[in-house]
Amino acid sequence: MVCAPLAGWRPVKVTDRLTRQDFAELLKDLADDDFPNQQQIVLVMDNRNTHKLSVLYDRHEPAARIARQIAVY
Repeated sequence: MVCAPLAGWRPVKVTDRLTRQDFAELLKDLADDDFPNQQQIVLVMDNRNTHKLSVLYDRHEPAARIARQIAVY
């Protein structure tokens, strides 16, 4: 689940598994499709072992670009 509470935005994406690849796709979609003009996207996440920015480097070529746009708290 992803949300931007002040904007009233709460899309839900359901996958068959909870893998690193699924999380990497979610991050890419956030950066490229949902918030392409934002300089920084702040994520507040639980401590699931797949929730790391390093998943981007396993999955996407422009990983550094996406990782620079995302701040994790």
